Amino acid sequence: MDQLCTLCFRNFGVRREAELVAGGPINSPCPNCKLIGGGFLDRGVCEQLLHRFFVEGSIPPVLLCQVLARPGGSLRQAAKLTGVSVTTLRLDAVRLGVLVKPRPKTLTPLVISVLERDFSEGLSLSDIAIKEQISLASLYRVLRMRPLAAAQWRALRATRELVERRQRFLDDLCYMPLRHSSEYQWLYKHDRDWFVQQVVEYGKVPSRRVARVDWEQRDRLLAKRVEAWSETNQYLARRPTRVTLSLIGRELHAAALFGHFLDKLPLTRKAIACAVESPQQFHCRRLFGLVTS
Repeated sequence: MDQLCTLCFRNFGVRREAELVAGGPINSPCPNCKLIGGGFLDRGVCEQLLHRFFVEGSIPPVLLCQVLARPGGSLRQAAKLTGVSVTTLRLDAVRLGVLVKPRPKTLTPLVISVLERDFSEGLSLSDIAIKEQISLASLYRVLRMRPLAAAQWRALRATRELVERRQRFLDDLCYMPLRHSSEYQWLYKHDRDWFVQQVVEYGKVPSRRVARVDWEQRDRLLAKRVEAWSETNQYLARRPTRVTLSLIGRELHAAALFGHFLDKLPLTRKAIACAVESPQQFHCRRLFGLVTS
């Protein structure tokens, strides 16, 4: 290929150098990239540009020095500006002798000791990240650095998950058949002995399916579950989502019950009314989260 245009180069530095030496934009398509609007370059100029690219670096040294000389300038800002990776820019800076400020360490010994204490309590990674204001990537790095603490944390999480699934299964028994519970399959596969005991105790009672529903007792139970879920604020750890009746129903595995029998559950209806958000409240919460993050 004897001719190229400035649009043929994807690298920011090479394309910028090519635009400085190329002529004005030409309306005819480039024979290589088939694009219109780039300035054509002959073979000799292309060879000089590529030689300079491999010798001096991914971007012009002057541009790299200008970005790093700014107040608070960093390789990350230069990477956003040029489209070149931070690793490549770091190598270019070392080759050019440009002083680069070292990245401050996030995982200091004090932070690692605090994270190990949180791991020993069996907290989830999302809860630890919110509590300690640290990224999930850093938490996974600490778990790889401390294999013993990671094994203990996984054992605690498995135990806590088992207890939570058992409790949800027992709560579901109050208003639905055994097979309709969302935890039925998991407990059948991972906790067979305990599951069989519950089936023997609750699943063989013939009067359960024909007995009249105690709506007052169910109403009190569901109202407490809605209030408990609202107080835990588990939805704040995930992607911002508006708290609605549908969301509460999905989280508590009671969407069908709320959809058909909510008029028979006054306490639950009152608890849901206190928990749901209007569009204005949701927008305010999301904006406040962006400001405080």
